[in-house]
Amino acid sequence: MQTERLNDPELALKLQNDPFLRLEHENEDKRAAKKRSRGLQALVELQDAEFKDDYGSNLALRAQFRNKKKQLKSREQKAKRLGLGIPLLDVHPDDVVASRAVVFKDIPQKRRAQSSGRPTKTSKSRSTDSKVPTTTTREDSFQHFGDSVGSQLLRLKTAKRLAKKRARK
Repeated sequence: MQTERLNDPELALKLQNDPFLRLEHENEDKRAAKKRSRGLQALVELQDAEFKDDYGSNLALRAQFRNKKKQLKSREQKAKRLGLGIPLLDVHPDDVVASRAVVFKDIPQKRRAQSSGRPTKTSKSRSTDSKVPTTTTREDSFQHFGDSVGSQLLRLKTAKRLAKKRARK
């Protein structure tokens, strides 16, 4: 894209004083105007083609806004589930790499490997006949911070909840 300069103040004075220069300059201006009009006409046609269908463009914009609203709502729900009072941002691959590189002192590597996504059994049934659902280490968010008391409380609450469910049946 090029920018064309308008007349300088000095040139304006010369054009005012010299009629032949004005005549020559007028022809140049007409050529430049024709050249610009083609570009302007192409821009107008492009805008008309893009925004001529008001219904279609309105429909597309509304769909875009609805999707954005759904994404924001799901982020808010995630933050609410996690008990965060701040808005969540999108997960960035660099953040994932950095978080996997962090090693906490009090957490043994064995437990860290188990919590990396593979579900493992934390509660073992004493007899093979009982149908006690097993929990995964991914549910226990306390273990990631080395909080054994919080982890133990969570296991107790889960056991109570399961006992209540069994009592209802």
